[in-house]
Amino acid sequence: MSCIVIGDIHGRDLWKYIVQKHPNDQVVFVGDYFDSKDKISAENQIKNFSNILAYKKQYADRVTLLLGNHDYHYLPEAENKHYSGYQSNRAPDIMEILAPAVWEGWIEICKKHGSYLISHAGITRTWCKTHQVTSKDPETEINQLFIKNPGAFGFSPGAKNDVSGNEPEQGPLWVRPQSLEKDQLSGFIQVVGHTQTPSIIPDNSPILIDIFGYSPKYLEIKDDGEAQVLGIW
Repeated sequence: MSCIVIGDIHGRDLWKYIVQKHPNDQVVFVGDYFDSKDKISAENQIKNFSNILAYKKQYADRVTLLLGNHDYHYLPEAENKHYSGYQSNRAPDIMEILAPAVWEGWIEICKKHGSYLISHAGITRTWCKTHQVTSKDPETEINQLFIKNPGAFGFSPGAKNDVSGNEPEQGPLWVRPQSLEKDQLSGFIQVVGHTQTPSIIPDNSPILIDIFGYSPKYLEIKDDGEAQVLGIW
């Protein structure tokens, strides 16, 4: 069974075409279900997320939903800290559907598949050290930390106070690829969204897959551990 990893959604429904092509594979969404960059209305973003959540609930054993930074800032745990794209006029409606999905455990922070570690933005050694996360079982440890202390996943500037998140102190929803590449948790090939890329390079670590702004492509991790790029059409 292959693992299909789908990049940042931002209200787009391209995922429907992907999952139709992979009815029996594992599927991982890397988050950012909200805050459209394509002028998709908040109403349609909410409807699209509702469909994704229904898909997750129908196939819970093989579908994983991860949280992105454009989702996190709609949660009460964000403590009213809002970032780019925040839709203040529809925030209560988004929170109404998103928050229960998080609290009920339908949405997680990271997913391990073989030697691959999948999250929204990536996992650094520095952040793991701060939060006492080991490399033995980061999936379990990080997801449990989110349940116990969701505030640990907020935007957390480091020594340089980089407003873009390009610092190793940043967590799995925020760190940028330049810092991640230099400080990524060892022992894994990381697959991340968060930062737009015009192409997916499957032999890199981290593998960047936030590509829908450029092309309808996604990543397949095959049974033998090889990763390849596929297109919707």
